[in-house]
Amino acid sequence: MQKHLGYAKWVFGLIAACVITISAQEPEASTVQVQTSAKVNALTVSKTSQGVFSGHVSGMTLTASPQAPPGAGAAPGIVVEQGNGDALKASLLAVKEYFVAQNRWHGDKEYRLGFEATSHPHEGESFSLGAALLYDALDTSVALDDKVCVSGKLTSEGTVERVGGIAGKLAAAADAGFSTVIIPASNAYVFEDMVILNRQSTLSRFQIIGVDHFEQARQVATSGKSQEVQTALTLYGRIMNLIRKEGATHEGLMETLNKKSVSSAIDQILTAIPQHLSAHCLRAIAKGAGPTTLSPKGSASTIDRLWPKLLGADSTGTGIEQSEARKAALAELDRVTPLLDASSANYVAAVRHYANLLAGNNGSEDCHNRLREAASSIDTERQYIQQKLRSN
Repeated sequence: MQKHLGYAKWVFGLIAACVITISAQEPEASTVQVQTSAKVNALTVSKTSQGVFSGHVSGMTLTASPQAPPGAGAAPGIVVEQGNGDALKASLLAVKEYFVAQNRWHGDKEYRLGFEATSHPHEGESFSLGAALLYDALDTSVALDDKVCVSGKLTSEGTVERVGGIAGKLAAAADAGFSTVIIPASNAYVFEDMVILNRQSTLSRFQIIGVDHFEQARQVATSGKSQEVQTALTLYGRIMNLIRKEGATHEGLMETLNKKSVSSAIDQILTAIPQHLSAHCLRAIAKGAGPTTLSPKGSASTIDRLWPKLLGADSTGTGIEQSEARKAALAELDRVTPLLDASSANYVAAVRHYANLLAGNNGSEDCHNRLREAASSIDTERQYIQQKLRSN
């Protein structure tokens, strides 16, 4: 009996020691590193002196701090440190409303949105998707992937709507070395236009994710991706390398895309990320159904870019240098004309008529008058197209 009693005391002592040890270790095991600041790579555009929109990558941050007491200047929602435009403020209010509806908004904190020091403005609705991703990162204490760029307008229902300047934004992302870009699905036509104009370069420089809803963006933008999503992004990165090596010609690209291993990889990518626009484009090209005609807006923008060069407005230097610049622009116009949408037929015809008159210009007053009339016709056609695009 004494022996059993001693054994019981020993077991009880061991259990007590374990409980004490676990209790002592508990606070350390349950400690969670709470994020107070998060950063995302946001895309923006600014208009150059020549009227062209140029894209930029801006580091955008969101910082959380305890809410100031009432009457001490506290502002509900997200406070913007730079870029106080009404459009930006309204879009950030939609971000708050979305998380309120999800029961995830913390009213006891103040959130400040800031941008890295840059010379271009930060204004507009296209920052709101990035702002929502920042808030989610703070709320979950999971950082965002620093290799991903984003642009999109978020509504209070969590849907992602179309934004402007996507072509310039995508070019800026690629130039800055970012290979994964999240844009609204409704802007997919811009990416397709880029594929039509520069197929190999576009398909091998980055992968574009077109999203309709915040959750689709979050699964790609977060650093805590699922294994399936991470594998899909890695697979597309390998396909990009293959396109760089083997896809310089149409035949080489088709041969690459129809390899069994590449075809299977594309299927796997689209299973993990159904909104992967680049993978969808590759699948369509492999089946001979890739995009071949520029969108109405893409057609007009292409002519907008070329005709000032034909005029010589973008040229500096000697007359010979300007003449060479015009020849290069005319050659580019010849290349893209078969790709243009039918809605731009009159616009491109007016530009080509001007180019022909310019080539035969003998300096006479009659030639100058005809050139002025031709330039006026270009302006008229351009305004007509812009009006149609706005109405659509």
